[in-house]
Amino acid sequence: MSLGRLLKYTHQEVQEVKGILTPVISECIVASDHRDQVTAHLPHCGIFHFAGQGLTDEKGPLKSHLLLATEDRRAGPFKIATLLKLNLR
Repeated sequence: MSLGRLLKYTHQEVQEVKGILTPVISECIVASDHRDQVTAHLPHCGIFHFAGQGLTDEKGPLKSHLLLATEDRRAGPFKIATLLKLNLR
């Protein structure tokens, strides 16, 4: 789970998702919203929930992306296409 950009109800959302998933997951990792940490955790996740903001590109859905920490965004947006390249199965 990533906290993304902290929004008003992010912590409450994380707690509610944890409560719902507790019966089916053995561990819940709350990662920071830095690209390298999110990318490092994804291959080990059975479920990924992003509690933050994203942008949708209706003309090019693979360009849709999650809004991560400011310093990470300089390297370019964390696009859906990036997630597909990770081959998360």
